[in-house]
Amino acid sequence: LSELAIAMQTMRHELDGKQHVQDSIQHLTHELKSPITAIQGALELISPNMPVADQAHFLAQIKAQSTRVQTIIQNMLGLAALEHQQQLQQVVNVNLNDLIQTQIAHLSEKAHALQASIHAACRASLQIRADGFLLGQAIYNLLENALDFSPPNSTIHVNVTEEKSQIKITIQDQGAGIPDYALDKIFDKFYSLPRPDFASNAGQKSTGLGLNFVQEVVKLHGGSVTLLNNVNGGVLATVTLPI
Repeated sequence: LSELAIAMQTMRHELDGKQHVQDSIQHLTHELKSPITAIQGALELISPNMPVADQAHFLAQIKAQSTRVQTIIQNMLGLAALEHQQQLQQVVNVNLNDLIQTQIAHLSEKAHALQASIHAACRASLQIRADGFLLGQAIYNLLENALDFSPPNSTIHVNVTEEKSQIKITIQDQGAGIPDYALDKIFDKFYSLPRPDFASNAGQKSTGLGLNFVQEVVKLHGGSVTLLNNVNGGVLATVTLPI
């Protein structure tokens, strides 16, 4: 009986894994359908006899959608690799203030285009044991997400607090907040909300993999992450990491 129970448990795990793969493939196919259809449409419409301006318009569409396909595939592969990691591969002492400032610098051009600013408060010498690349990418994703939903001339506040056994990183924006219907789906793979009307990519959705990636990275670091509507407006993202 014990051997049968073990065999049934093993089978259940295998089926769960297969269902996970099947679900991921279905999601990936769905996400790739839209940009590929757009590329096909542009290729059918473009002609050497049309005005140069029209050709440039369709070529720009093809380039943008090709980039989206590449981004979806790269993010999916990166997330798949991350999900199979049982533990962090490269853990070193990381200066958290430097890490955050680096991500802010990477987003400076995007923030400038939105006339938005990012202010961070973190002790200059604060160190944490982490995979600097993965944690940096997770913070980048949260900051970029905050920028995507921040109105022009707004400020994103990053604050780092230290407690006895943990560090909290909060990122607060001044956007419209998360709709109630989306609160329990926000970390789901491929789930994304349309960008607001004032955004340069208004109405468009992201790959829906960025926040899921954040969640996986934080879990690998033994921490937790939440995105909640702030009582004073906007969204408050909180990453809690053990010291």
